[in-house]
Amino acid sequence: MTILMLLSTQVAMYLYQAILTMNHLFSDLQSQCRGEIMMTLEKIVKGLGSAGQNSYKDVYKACKAAMTDRAMAVRTGAAKVGITYCILE
Repeated sequence: MTILMLLSTQVAMYLYQAILTMNHLFSDLQSQCRGEIMMTLEKIVKGLGSAGQNSYKDVYKACKAAMTDRAMAVRTGAAKVGITYCILE
């Protein structure tokens, strides 16, 4: 059990704000940073579980945009987030 799983309902709003900030910065960053953002989103989605339902739409939009990126690391990260997202649904 992770801390996010134990406190998911209490920290869900803070993580929602973090997701919005990452999505806003996504297009302006270099490919390495975009790949790191995808890995971070994957961990957030895994940790929140069903408590993050209001942020999953934004995560899906970010993954959809990242799947067409030039860098393979970004596309791989987006695919991992998408798989994690589908498992939770």
